[in-house]
Amino acid sequence: MPKLPQVRKATLTKPFPARNDRASQLYGEPIIRMFWNENHLGMSPKAKAAMEKAMERGHFYHDFSSTALKERLAKEYRLSQDNVYTAAGSSAIIWDIGTVYLDPGDEVVYCDPTFGDFWDMIVFNGAVPVKVPVTEKEQKFDLNGILAALTEKTKIIVICNPNNPTGTALTHKEIEEFAAKVPEEILIVIDEAYMDYASDPDVRTAIDLVDRYNILVLRTFSKMYGMAGIRTGYAIAKADIIDNFMRCAGGYNTSAIAMAGAIAALDDTEHRDRVYAMVKSERERLAKELRRMGCTVWDSQASFVYFDCGIDPEELFTLMMSRNLRMGAFPHSRISVATPELNDLFLQYLAEFMSARKSGS
Repeated sequence: MPKLPQVRKATLTKPFPARNDRASQLYGEPIIRMFWNENHLGMSPKAKAAMEKAMERGHFYHDFSSTALKERLAKEYRLSQDNVYTAAGSSAIIWDIGTVYLDPGDEVVYCDPTFGDFWDMIVFNGAVPVKVPVTEKEQKFDLNGILAALTEKTKIIVICNPNNPTGTALTHKEIEEFAAKVPEEILIVIDEAYMDYASDPDVRTAIDLVDRYNILVLRTFSKMYGMAGIRTGYAIAKADIIDNFMRCAGGYNTSAIAMAGAIAALDDTEHRDRVYAMVKSERERLAKELRRMGCTVWDSQASFVYFDCGIDPEELFTLMMSRNLRMGAFPHSRISVATPELNDLFLQYLAEFMSARKSGS
């Protein structure tokens, strides 16, 4: 058998797991998806119409510079389009961060648990992940712990706000005071994939800080805007930082269809308000019901709820899969906020499992 070409020494130790729902359909029925925090109200009708229109010219190449989308985002945040970088989802930008900044041996400091793509970004580029545990009681990012973990090898700090999977969030004041203490040669990456769902007035975007600090804010159209399968996201930072990212091929691959949908989605505030209202209401209801059932529930500013019901998360995952409902299993359990009907179904199943556990059956 011929030898294969040598891969990078820094490559991941194992392939990505197959994320195919068909492989997860253990019981021959469609899976109820309450694990990836998808928007169960779907996309804006205006976004769908805009994408259908864009398909009429799908045989032509798109605008490689994503000019129209950058201009619309710059208008949204009162910035220049030179402050905006677009790509096929914020996950793609995370990979670009590693490509642009990380050399073997560089250290990246973040709190654990958080979004798994950051670990992938770090180790794929031969860098060193430096994990700081989230605070034990509140399950929040430990900013003092991050500062204490910085060394001369630290290249990047990652903050996920609101954090995935805990749903907990830092206030704008906490972020601002933290940024002022970080050495200026370190890049602060703030993943705000779920910021649109925050209801606490003190929890808001750090985009207004990018002109003063070396902060790169990541945003996505996958969550609030319901465009997870369309794949488009963006980053906001100083123009010099964005210019570094324009050396990545990913910066030129946002499709014409994705751009058209994203622009229309930004303009459809009515649909956005509808999504926000449902998620906020159902998030609060889920948390209330879980607490009534005796679960420990952490305050969430995201589109999911993180909780401990006394059943091991992996075991609860398996139990829920026996009912064709898939949820998240981390150090604790995570359930995506879905429609009221699906949330009721989840609560019904959980009550049955907890009752069976108490009765010993």
